[in-house]
Amino acid sequence: MVRIRLSALLALIVCVCVSAAQSQQDSVAVLTGARAVSELGAAVTVIDVDSLRREFPVRALSELLTGRVPGLEVLASSGTIGTASRLLIRGPSSVRGSEAPQVYVDGIRVDDESGTLMVSVGGQTTSRVDDVNVEDIATIAILRGPAAAALYGRDATAGVLLVTTKREQGERPRLTAFTSQGLVTRAGRFPDNFLAVDSTGRQCDAGQLVTGTCRLLRANVLESPATSPFRDGYLRQYGLRVSGGGPSTRYYLAGQWDGLAGVYALPGGERARLLAAGGLRPETESPNYFGRVNLRGNGQLLAGPKGD
Repeated sequence: MVRIRLSALLALIVCVCVSAAQSQQDSVAVLTGARAVSELGAAVTVIDVDSLRREFPVRALSELLTGRVPGLEVLASSGTIGTASRLLIRGPSSVRGSEAPQVYVDGIRVDDESGTLMVSVGGQTTSRVDDVNVEDIATIAILRGPAAAALYGRDATAGVLLVTTKREQGERPRLTAFTSQGLVTRAGRFPDNFLAVDSTGRQCDAGQLVTGTCRLLRANVLESPATSPFRDGYLRQYGLRVSGGGPSTRYYLAGQWDGLAGVYALPGGERARLLAAGGLRPETESPNYFGRVNLRGNGQLLAGPKGD
């Protein structure tokens, strides 16, 4: 079997196949090719995503791995829009290395952030791990131990996650569209602030409070639309998948757009002032907004026994 893989956000996989010696559950695709689980000489956990999602609906890869793999810890973020969970595998590590496992999608590493521009968000950072839609994942293999470092280098001492996306198995074209909508709201309500003043507007002292010559003022800048920096955030997700093929070709294409707005927003009074001055920008009005476009595709070209 010869495999040529070209992958980024849009992946094209061309396979010239004669026969499959093992099923996907019995083998794992590593850098050196498809290897049987028993030949790797290390602890390997293979997750069948479709069967798991039928029992436990999840939206992200980090949710899929939470509490389901021995030795793998998923540390959730604070909930800030755009931040991601951290993955840690218990085992040997170094002070110079990372305890996070490497993540490969169809043979391409997606967690390497050394050459990317990372912006800190309240002590947290973004991640490309959750960019892969769980609807597009077929299996996940978790490779631990010395075998991971032997195959993927010393940076893989903490382990490797091998994500394999779906391939079309049938011949009839199928079109699937989906959408998801939701709201992010604050939990609870901020308490009111009270101030006792006299008839002149000055703050009352203890003696005036006793005589009853004061009046009580109540205000809440965090609940007033004109002054509050909070609002309800709107979550949107739209996706489309196309799959099919013929006797010698198969294809799987998927696209998804996510728009996530956090609970932080420009106060109404400040927004009105900037609109009047003509200086309101989208990033100023919604400082905590996260948008993402994810495109992915797999194609297979099958040749007969006499194919070169």
